[in-house]
Amino acid sequence: MTLWTIQVPEFYNQLMELGYAYCPGIDDFTREYMLYPYNWMAGQMRKRIGEPPLPEIEYPVWAWYQYGAQKKPSKVRSALSSGTSEHGYEMLLELNVPDNEVLLSDFDMWHIPLNHSDFLVRPRSRRFMRRVKTYRRDRFSEYPTDLLEVIYRSWERIFDLRPNHKSSYTKYIQATLWWVKKEWVVSAEKLVYTELVDDTIFPHDDDDDD
Repeated sequence: MTLWTIQVPEFYNQLMELGYAYCPGIDDFTREYMLYPYNWMAGQMRKRIGEPPLPEIEYPVWAWYQYGAQKKPSKVRSALSSGTSEHGYEMLLELNVPDNEVLLSDFDMWHIPLNHSDFLVRPRSRRFMRRVKTYRRDRFSEYPTDLLEVIYRSWERIFDLRPNHKSSYTKYIQATLWWVKKEWVVSAEKLVYTELVDDTIFPHDDDDDD
């Protein structure tokens, strides 16, 4: 299947030099809040597409299968939303990846696991609500195992991409894969931040020249 992923230059350089690249891990800032949803997603990948190809791989590489109506990610929006590279640019890679190497999920609904939410739990009994309210959403380490299992099972609804499924938007579909192989690269395009921030994004106001 065709995917697009936006990666920092270091990732792309490793891909070109070694023939493969993968997520190096979760940084300390990200780890505190995203450890549980990222571990959950990695567990779902093991369950649905198999173990990582290398023992050192812990977390997935993120990509797009469908970025709204136009399918391919918008150059401007993608670069501006991801713009984390100290080099001032990132690489937009078009990939042709075997289907069995990819797990697709609803990008909008992914924010429910990402925000440690129990929103997808149905039905929500009074007993469940009373128990959940005794814990902080960003402290999953304090949740009892049985409560976490209920929440984790509900999160699996993000993989239901049927067009008529009432809880799935399906316009923005993300893809997770364990790694990217050089042979999967169809094209590579540099996204330079300064070239993308133009008058169409931040128009000049001639009245503010004073």
